[in-house]
Amino acid sequence: MTREELEARPAGRVLDTASTAIAVVEWILSAVARMSLLLIMLIVFADVVMRYAFHAPLSWPYTVIGNYLMVSVFFLMLSNTLHANHHIAIDVFQNMFPLRMRETLQATGFLASALIMGLIAWQSYLRWWTAFRADERLAANIPWPTWIAYAILTIGVAVFVLRIVHRALQHFASALSGVPLASHSANVDVTAIVSTHAAGNERNEGRRL
Repeated sequence: MTREELEARPAGRVLDTASTAIAVVEWILSAVARMSLLLIMLIVFADVVMRYAFHAPLSWPYTVIGNYLMVSVFFLMLSNTLHANHHIAIDVFQNMFPLRMRETLQATGFLASALIMGLIAWQSYLRWWTAFRADERLAANIPWPTWIAYAILTIGVAVFVLRIVHRALQHFASALSGVPLASHSANVDVTAIVSTHAAGNERNEGRRL
C-alpha cells in the first residue's frame, strides 16, 4: 500500500482533517507567541530608555514579561514546534529497527508523552480555576492576576497534547500499513486555507447577488 492509497482511506482522511484543524489552532497560538516576543523587545527597549534617558524606570516590565509574555512564547509554541518536527530527537538507533517495529515504538512513546502532558494540562487547568475563582494576584507593585498565566499554560499544553495524540495515531497507522506517514507529515499552510475559504465565500456571495 502506498502513502497516497492510505491517505485516500477514511482513516487517512480523518487524520489529515484532524491535523489541519489542529494546525489552524497552532497558527493562532504561534501568532500570539510571536506578538508576545515582539512585546518583550518593545517593553525592554522602553524600560531602558526610561531608565537611562529619563531616570524613571518602569516598575512593571519584568513582572509582565516573566509571568505572561515568556509563558506565552514558550508554551504557545510547543505544539507548532512538534508539528514542524523542530523538537530535539535522539534517533541514533532508530534506523536499526524494522519499519513496523520502529513505528510501533514511536507511537507508544508518543502515547506515554500524551499521558504525562495530559496530566500537566489537567493540573494547570485546576490551578487556573482555583486562581480565577479566588482572584489570586501577584504580590507586586501592581497586583497582576495570576490566572492569566495558568490559562496560557493550560491552552498551550492542551493543544500540544492533541498534536501528540495525532502523531501517535499517525505512527500506529504507519505500523499497520508499513507506510511511514508521520515522518513525511508536511506543515499545513494555514494562510492558504484561510485565503481559499475567503475566496469561496466571495464566490458564494457573488452567486447570491
